[in-house]
Amino acid sequence: MEVKALFEILAAYLGFVIDFVLSRGMERYARLNALSPQLVSYFVAGVFIAYLIAKARRFPGYEGFGETQTLPEKPTEANTPEIEATGAVASNENKNVTAAPAPAQDAPDMAAFVLMCFGGALLFHAWLYIYSNAIFHAKLGSVKDTLNAVFAYNAVYFPLDAAIRKARNWLQTSVASLSRGCAIVAMLLLFLLVLPYLAILYYLDYALAAVHGTTLAYMFVASITFLPAIGLPWLGLMRLSGLSLRDLVGRKRA
Repeated sequence: MEVKALFEILAAYLGFVIDFVLSRGMERYARLNALSPQLVSYFVAGVFIAYLIAKARRFPGYEGFGETQTLPEKPTEANTPEIEATGAVASNENKNVTAAPAPAQDAPDMAAFVLMCFGGALLFHAWLYIYSNAIFHAKLGSVKDTLNAVFAYNAVYFPLDAAIRKARNWLQTSVASLSRGCAIVAMLLLFLLVLPYLAILYYLDYALAAVHGTTLAYMFVASITFLPAIGLPWLGLMRLSGLSLRDLVGRKRA
C-alpha cells in the first residue's frame, strides 16, 4: 500500500471521528439494509489504533515524569575482583536461562471485544424489533443497519477508551512521585477522565437513531429499557450456567 493511500485512509477516518463527535454525517448511512464497507473500514482502523495505544509503553524520548535515575557506584580496587567473579557467575547463569516475556497487561482482548460488539448488536436489535413492533408499531431498519451503527460507534469509542485507560494508568502511577500541588491536579484529571464515559449512551443512541431514521428520544427510551428487558436476564442466565465472556471466546482461566 502506498504511503499516500495510507494517509488518505487516515484522513478519512479522522474526518469521520470529528463528524461523529459533532453528531453529524451518520444520516448518509440511514436504512442501507446492507453492511457499509466504509464503516467496517473505520471500525478496523479504530481497533488497530486502539491496539497501538494500548501497546505503547511511553512516548519517544520520554523518561517518565517524576522518575529519577541513579548511577551505579564506581567499583573500588578492594572489591573489584569480587565484583568480577560475581559478574562471571551471573553471566554463565544467564546463558542457560531464557527471559520470560513480560505479560501484555495493556493489550486489549480483541476476541472478547468483537464478540461483545456482534452479540450486543444482535441482542439490542432483537429488543428493537420487539420495542418497535409490539409497543410503538414503528418501522425501523434491518439488523445490518444496527451493525452499521455499532461499527461507527466503536470506531470512535475503542481508541478513546484505550487512550483514557493509558492516561489513567499513568496518572495513578505518577501521583505518588508528584508534589502536593501536582498530585491534586492529577487527582482532578483522574476524575475528569470519567466524564467521557457519560457520553457513551448519547453517541450510541445518536448512531442508532441515524441509521434507523428515527429520533434520538425514541432510541434513548429503547436503550434505557433494553437493560432490564433483555440485558439483565441474559447476564443472569450466563451467571446461572457458570459461563463468562472469557469462556465464550475460548480463553482458559489462570
